[in-house]
Amino acid sequence: MAEKNSTPNHLDDSGVSLTSNSPSSSPKAIPKRRKKIGLRVAAKKIGLVFNVGVVDAQLRLLVGAQKVKKKRQKGRRGVTTLASVYLAAVLEYLVAEVIELAGNATKVDKTAKRINPRHVMLGMRADQELNELCHRTDVIFPSAGVPPTKISHK
Repeated sequence: MAEKNSTPNHLDDSGVSLTSNSPSSSPKAIPKRRKKIGLRVAAKKIGLVFNVGVVDAQLRLLVGAQKVKKKRQKGRRGVTTLASVYLAAVLEYLVAEVIELAGNATKVDKTAKRINPRHVMLGMRADQELNELCHRTDVIFPSAGVPPTKISHK
């Protein structure tokens, strides 16, 4: 026996009428509206630890922007909710990476029980990408001592 379709013949799977000739009833004519979500909801969905509200406020101060609205005035810059959530996620990832590298540097120093600025510097200098970033931007680590240098043996 052939299985019967659960929807009536005049409806497709999404429940839109196929028999009507009016253009407004076609599936493409009905746009799906995205729900606006707040900062806290977005951060909770993603599972962020960083405070997205603080990142949003600092980003608005830095850019000199206001919230994006439907009708903005010309020349005004806006910051979307998604930009703040994205920036918070990137910052959280970078902090987790630096802390992991500093923790590994602390394990090498067997007498240390805490991460100190020296371990942060050693961890960042050990990572190729972070080391390149530090050299390009001339990062200074206060109270971390002298940066390590590689000794080449000829």
